[in-house]
Amino acid sequence: DRGLMVPDKSKKIYPEKEITRAEVADILYRLIPNKKAVTVTDPGFIDVPAGHPSYEAIAYLTQAGVFAKAQKFNPDASLQRIQLAKVITSALNLKAKGNSFAFKDVPVNYWGYPFVQAVATNGLMVGESNKKFDLYRHVTRAQFAAVSVRAGKLN
Repeated sequence: DRGLMVPDKSKKIYPEKEITRAEVADILYRLIPNKKAVTVTDPGFIDVPAGHPSYEAIAYLTQAGVFAKAQKFNPDASLQRIQLAKVITSALNLKAKGNSFAFKDVPVNYWGYPFVQAVATNGLMVGESNKKFDLYRHVTRAQFAAVSVRAGKLN
């Protein structure tokens, strides 16, 4: 048990439910071994005040460069596949390896191309049967868990 998903009070995990940005931050933060003893600075998100339940995770991961600084974090928004590719790649310092994948919806000049290539060539995420990565589809809790488990098997 790696503590990926925390059940609610009724002991349910809801694998089909879309995972939120705050939930992803909490899970990634729990998975980081030996967190550096650093003083976490306020990331400055107007929608994640110091009292927010995910504040420490979001602040730490933003300081580490996993999440980008912006005016808002949108903690309750569902995570999209391109966002998952970016945060997993950033959290693991993952680089693409071997042959690249051609996805119809991910041109080489797209900002997220390196992230998509990193997760695809390392076997963490795959495209759809229509040869698309489906960049903006929301990620379920089960899908996030599967990617996290695959990431844990790298190296």
